[in-house]
Amino acid sequence: MKIAYKSSAAILTWLALANWLPPFRSLCQGAEQPPVNLGERIRALGAEDHGLLPIGQARQFSSSIFTEASNAGLVVMSCSRVTSLTNGSFTELRQNLAVESTEPQLLDFLGNVAASNSTLRVRSLSLRPTPDRNRLHASMAIAGDYRSPAAGQPPDPDAARLEHLVLSRRHQLRQGALDCYNLAKSTLPPGWNLDSLNFQDGDSLLNPFRKEGWQT
Repeated sequence: MKIAYKSSAAILTWLALANWLPPFRSLCQGAEQPPVNLGERIRALGAEDHGLLPIGQARQFSSSIFTEASNAGLVVMSCSRVTSLTNGSFTELRQNLAVESTEPQLLDFLGNVAASNSTLRVRSLSLRPTPDRNRLHASMAIAGDYRSPAAGQPPDPDAARLEHLVLSRRHQLRQGALDCYNLAKSTLPPGWNLDSLNFQDGDSLLNPFRKEGWQT
């Protein structure tokens, strides 16, 4: 009977996600085929995302993560080295973080990262309760995007398309992890608790449930 309960809860979540994930995927596909008025769309996305900074400020990426984590009260258990990807016009930095926190502290962190002036985005989030079920253990992949024009080189003819792609992805990820967490919690039947959650690049959400889970 417990297995049936788990399956029912998972089905409820996926039904709720049915109205959220298709538009998300269509946005991702749309980013690969930008609209005709590309400049107007770039201006609109740029106006709501003040976190796309020059590459010279990339050295503050890791410290920004730890500042936000500290401000929210998260306890950092471990972190990876910073890695980078670049296409010549833009550079993405990534760092993995393992933290422990209460639910309000985690939500505070996710909300701060979703702010328009934040350089950070949560690309993946994995949650489970600590053994005593009083706190959450979270593993996150945090990303930051920076403009990196090549000095003395002519402008990339695809620069506008690349900027639209970067801004669109940041727009899609801005509140993705926070929205998925809140959506998963809202689908729980009365008396049930979220036992684990895995959010991967805004494309998948897996939610095992159990009735005797940790209290929020």
